[in-house]
Amino acid sequence: MSRRRGLLVAMIASLFTPFAVKAQQSGKVWRIGWVNITGYSPPASFLQVLHDRGWVEGKNIVFKYGYAPTPAGIQAVAAQLVQTGVDIILTASAGNAEQILKVTRTIPVVVLAAGDLGSTGLVASLSRPGGNLTGTQIYSPELMTKRLQLLKEAFQISRLAILRPSPLPDGLVKAYVEMTGSAADQFGIRTRYVTFESVEALDDLFPSMIQERDQALLVWSHPFTVTHRRKIVALATEIRLPVIGEHRVWAESGALLTYGPRIDDMFREAASHVDKILRGAKPGDLPIRQPTTFDLVINLKAAKTLGLTIPESLLSRADEVIK
Repeated sequence: MSRRRGLLVAMIASLFTPFAVKAQQSGKVWRIGWVNITGYSPPASFLQVLHDRGWVEGKNIVFKYGYAPTPAGIQAVAAQLVQTGVDIILTASAGNAEQILKVTRTIPVVVLAAGDLGSTGLVASLSRPGGNLTGTQIYSPELMTKRLQLLKEAFQISRLAILRPSPLPDGLVKAYVEMTGSAADQFGIRTRYVTFESVEALDDLFPSMIQERDQALLVWSHPFTVTHRRKIVALATEIRLPVIGEHRVWAESGALLTYGPRIDDMFREAASHVDKILRGAKPGDLPIRQPTTFDLVINLKAAKTLGLTIPESLLSRADEVIK
């Protein structure tokens, strides 16, 4: 084989060499920062997509972990990771992303299942975010209307407590409150917000729900509330208050019902974004992905504990019933 022909064959072969293999051959190990509240790792569904696309921890990627005990500590944790020279930063909420962007406007930031990036002003638009932030969001105005409709159908409630952590981005809170208020007016439900800044503060919140005669508790999905979901459900169950969550994991942890997107689907979409960024894409060019599939999950075991009967009309529409 001539030298010229050999070079041509080598060039053609290189076009079909997987990017991750090239990265390994070049010795490049990408550093991915994981900024979150408390100590859980990136979701298994997220990691599986990276693995399927050739990204192997310890070979061509390595994770750098930064945990904050409260939402207020995210910025400091992010600053520490930036100093280590990470190539990408991952996090799990719009509130976290807001704090991270105060530290860096150059390192790509990918959010896994944020509440609502559009209303926070963190991105120029969902179709073309601009800047260094992209990812997935699970916000949809129709979801809150649907959840309150399900509550009304199941129990004819008129008083609802909504639990959320603090602090959160002002734009996100405003959009959520407006969306919930509109749905509550439609179904004749009085809502009130209960906020907390630490897990220790949770114990003091539930007596007020008795005094206010709240009939159900809707929990704002956030890494902090999800992490402490079993404690929240247990405290609510003690005062016989049904819990409504935004994602399936809440029903699995004892909440009465959940209605929301399939969260693992959103994690997989976020992993796809990370893969594209590692291959050279700009985060600002990658659209914010939103859910397309939603599930209603009902926990009959929780209903029995609370002494409640779920209407058959609701059970027949459930995507899953936990017995």
